[in-house]
Amino acid sequence: MSAAGKDAVIRALAGRVKDCRRLGDKLLIVPKGASFDELYVWRHRLGFSADQNLEFLSMATIFDQNAMDQSRKELYRRLRFMECGLKRRGFIPKLYFRALEIYHGELFLREHDATLMNCLNGNETLMESIRKSGLEELYAFLYFDPPIAKYYENPSKICWTVRATKGPMSALVFKKGANRVFDAIDLLSSQLKAFTVQLDHETRPP
Repeated sequence: MSAAGKDAVIRALAGRVKDCRRLGDKLLIVPKGASFDELYVWRHRLGFSADQNLEFLSMATIFDQNAMDQSRKELYRRLRFMECGLKRRGFIPKLYFRALEIYHGELFLREHDATLMNCLNGNETLMESIRKSGLEELYAFLYFDPPIAKYYENPSKICWTVRATKGPMSALVFKKGANRVFDAIDLLSSQLKAFTVQLDHETRPP
């Protein structure tokens, strides 16, 4: 992302940015009063076209290294099978979360758990925010360090990552569009946190 593009994002999100810095072609934003800890923003060119998508990736840590124990490591492994996402299809799309394909080979043999997916799809406020954002794609998955098999067995934290793609926006609607994407990511991160904390409460041994 060019310096001008990064400045446009910062201006659009003015008042919601606590700190920011440039990391190569990405912009790292530390938000103010959001449900996620940091947000990476960059542009992705569409093939040979001059148009560019705006890409977002947020990270929200629920339990850090100091809070992890055997119960929460098992919670991480359970949550891996709840990862989900949505993709806009057609001109009048009916948006809803679907299971992310579990493609990690022989390590993961269990079927997808639809508990989180159903919870998100049933949240009308969240789904309306996503519809208003006009996002092309939105995915929720857990952070991991490669190799994934090793991290799956011994995760160091539970951190939800949200990846979002927004199509090209004109200068006239850029501010509104960027803020609506921010709202959708913030609300999804909030729901992921609440779901994880509740599941932790229900599954932790007395």
